[in-house]
Amino acid sequence: MIAAAKPAPHQVSYQQTSLRYPYSITLFGPQPAALAIVSLPAQLPLALLLSALIGYVVWLATANRMSLSGKSVMALTPASLSCIASR
Repeated sequence: MIAAAKPAPHQVSYQQTSLRYPYSITLFGPQPAALAIVSLPAQLPLALLLSALIGYVVWLATANRMSLSGKSVMALTPASLSCIASR
């Protein structure tokens, strides 16, 4: 007879039973949050590159709307200056 095993306090158990054969497999491993924290430093360079790329795309998309030079040129057309000078 096989004794029942229990996971450690910082581990979880994963159990999968076979639909065709009379056995099951149980695995013990770390919690998903612990795995995510362990793999976080490896994902940091990708996150920095993606955020820089998205920031650049947003900057390209909004550069003309955020710039005041286009509005200044439109405001200082010769026609608007002639109206001011004629007053």
